[in-house]
Amino acid sequence: MIPPELHQALQRLHDGTDTPADLEVVRAAMQTRLITLAPATRTVTVGGNTEGTVIVTGDGNTVQVLHGAAAEKLRQIEIDDLTARYLRAVADDWQYLTITTRGEDRRLPLEGVVFMLQARPRPQPRPTDPPSPDIEPTEQRLADAGHPDPLDASRAPDQEHDRRSGDPKAAGLPPPVPLETVLQTDEHLAILGEPGAGKSTALQFIGLCYARAATSQAVEQLTIKRPAIPILLRLQISASTIVQSTLRAALCAEIQSRLECQVDDADRLFDAWRKSPGLIILLDGLDEAPAEVRQLVRERIERAARSGIGRVILTSRPAGFLTLGGLQEYTLKPFADARQEALPYLKGWLRALKPEWQAQVEEKAQSLIEQMQASAALRRLLNNPLLLRLSAQHYAATGAIARSRADLYRQWVEESWQRARQRGASAQDKQHYLAVLQTLAWHMHTGGDTSATALQTALRSAGLATDDHAAADLLHRLREQTGLLARLSEAHTDRYLFSHMTLREYLVAMRLLNAWRRDARCTWRFLKLRLHLPDWREPLALLAGLLDETDAQCLLTWIMRARSPEERHLRRDLLLAAELAVESGHGQIMRGILVSRLLRVLRGQRVEYSVRREAARALGEIGDAAAVPGLLAAPRDAKWDVREAAAKALGQIGAPAVPGLLAALGDADWRVRSAAAAALGEIGDAAAVPGLLAALGDADADVRRAAAEALGEIGDAAAVPGLLAALGDTEASVRLAAAAALRNLLPASPPRDREERRTWQKAMAAMRRIAWRERDTDLLTTVLERQAAWQAALDPWQDPLQPPPVPAWQQWARRIGRGGLVVLLAGLSGVATVVLAGAGDAVMAAVLPVLLAQPWWVPVGLVFGLAVLATLLGWLVDAVRHGDGQRG
Repeated sequence: MIPPELHQALQRLHDGTDTPADLEVVRAAMQTRLITLAPATRTVTVGGNTEGTVIVTGDGNTVQVLHGAAAEKLRQIEIDDLTARYLRAVADDWQYLTITTRGEDRRLPLEGVVFMLQARPRPQPRPTDPPSPDIEPTEQRLADAGHPDPLDASRAPDQEHDRRSGDPKAAGLPPPVPLETVLQTDEHLAILGEPGAGKSTALQFIGLCYARAATSQAVEQLTIKRPAIPILLRLQISASTIVQSTLRAALCAEIQSRLECQVDDADRLFDAWRKSPGLIILLDGLDEAPAEVRQLVRERIERAARSGIGRVILTSRPAGFLTLGGLQEYTLKPFADARQEALPYLKGWLRALKPEWQAQVEEKAQSLIEQMQASAALRRLLNNPLLLRLSAQHYAATGAIARSRADLYRQWVEESWQRARQRGASAQDKQHYLAVLQTLAWHMHTGGDTSATALQTALRSAGLATDDHAAADLLHRLREQTGLLARLSEAHTDRYLFSHMTLREYLVAMRLLNAWRRDARCTWRFLKLRLHLPDWREPLALLAGLLDETDAQCLLTWIMRARSPEERHLRRDLLLAAELAVESGHGQIMRGILVSRLLRVLRGQRVEYSVRREAARALGEIGDAAAVPGLLAAPRDAKWDVREAAAKALGQIGAPAVPGLLAALGDADWRVRSAAAAALGEIGDAAAVPGLLAALGDADADVRRAAAEALGEIGDAAAVPGLLAALGDTEASVRLAAAAALRNLLPASPPRDREERRTWQKAMAAMRRIAWRERDTDLLTTVLERQAAWQAALDPWQDPLQPPPVPAWQQWARRIGRGGLVVLLAGLSGVATVVLAGAGDAVMAAVLPVLLAQPWWVPVGLVFGLAVLATLLGWLVDAVRHGDGQRG
């Protein structure tokens, strides 16, 4: 039923007497689907035309027929309504990123995990240039991929030296620029990046920002200078429509799908958006379009970009990418700076994966970065967003770094296979692909030539390809579909390598696993000769992680008993077995025998100090409380780095070591007591506070300093009284350590209890004196900032828009009023006059000798006191006047 007011509004619109209120009534009716506009075909059947006539329908009947300006107004209302619906739909969809973690799909907020990457302009290739490499040709990136990087004879020696320095400019690469800066231009863009570089995520985020900017919503991470309507196509899905028709048809089909509207409506919207505010066309994954139609898709995109259809931004892998005319190419730069790039990226992912970590996400991300940097294998993963994301997922799920890295790499290979399936690989190809990848990894790892010809020969020799043509096709498909292989084009040949050397090492470990399952003893004989070769260290660790508990124990026992040359002096077999036991996650099964043998090495008087140091580190990694007594004896070692390694090991063992460490605080040797205090601080258990407070009274200053530092690291408020007392220690190092510890315990806001607040204020005053005396600017700055924060929090005036609070004495002056103050002042003046007049001479005779007998500062103080009294009386008068003025 059409309401009368709507009928009247449509009639006034027809007559040309409509008002803004009428248009709002019509807009609301169209939004609630009370009325709709008939399709263009129906308009023609009633004698109108699609340009100048609009039929309004409701309840299945024609409600009104509008022409000319009235029809245009209604059509604009419809376009505005459909535009708003479209932008809401895409923003609701694009604000989430769906990932699979441990077999479960999770939707995470895109803005929480996105990181604005940097891109490097890619020069337009010349016809004589070889194909561009699939990975960025910088020294570090090539090293991460395991490229030997032989000296290029075509370069001058000084150029080669500059390039090897790692400077991208020296490698002939232009400097990178933030992706946000690239987007500020009006040019069509082709954004290229390795698998997992973040291309699709970045493109989705660009679309989300444009969708929000088009509705005047705030966009923080990306500046949108010229709003436009974003349309995002996944080319893997839309390629067939583009080939069978045009890019425009595929874009209109996407609009129709989002709005569930008529084809005519989608066409009208497309044309309207193209005129104002403009279109930004986001095309994701040119490399994912089916190979047989990819060239046609490329040509249609190139033609549309030149036609002025809108701004085109396209993503693709570099592998197989051919330049599109009119598109400026940029390559996403791998992460180079762990702190500036990898750390913020990990923080975003950890925050999204574990919302309960919000308060400590900085600490968690920093810990993950540090642990990855400490591992030679994981350090190479810090430049790739995909691998960092997988590391974050593992860390969020387990609370620990991927000790058994095999699980991480297995997931990496599985995600690569899913990409291959999207690019046309059949399900039956999986095992064959894995066998080919293992064969290629083994060939490269054992020193084989990486040229395409040599790799084809290796595949034929392994029976994985019938001839050179089939082998070349395999290489091509692995590179195109999985992204695990990368091509480096050189002057006369193509060379291949794995996108990351870590991946190659994982595939080598998989081949070793197959060999072990076939014949363990034979595989051990092969490995025994290579136990201590650096190139085999990571495959060996991965193999230990891939084996089940029984086989892992067998392998580790054989390694420990390998009797490598000079084992009596170097203990390489024992140390390697300990490292692999920890890294593979099988430390529990070997703990007893490893700890006893490592303690024997640590106590050995004739063992080299470097070996003792490594034994202490290994004991810390194993983390068995049985090692505590032996590690506590290490502080007596003559070598400082052995003592340091033992102290760190005690901290790594954690809570099980606390009872032994507390007992060690009473040891006769000050070095043992100091090491025990330091280890307790690293563990951070509040149960150690009483023992450490007692250690603040130790006879040795080094022990007292270590105890103060440990109390600061633990951060328990029960330590405050003892640390306050330590501020008066006779040794400057102890005072400074106590002040630094109190800095960690300073309350962010002033305590409510007055006595507690006064105690902390005295402590901060003492900390300021110590910081000034010791020239510790960091401590001084912290204390000053905290004092200022307290002063601001205690200040009753918290709003500058409100008048400042009136002091109590001013309130009293206002209460007695002007008249009362005049009487008070007159009375005081009268009393003073009578006293001075009646006893002036006697007063002067009595007072003057007294004043002359006093030091010079007494008369000065008296004068100053009288001045203060006069000033106070002036303030009182001013307060009364101010109060009278306000009342007036």
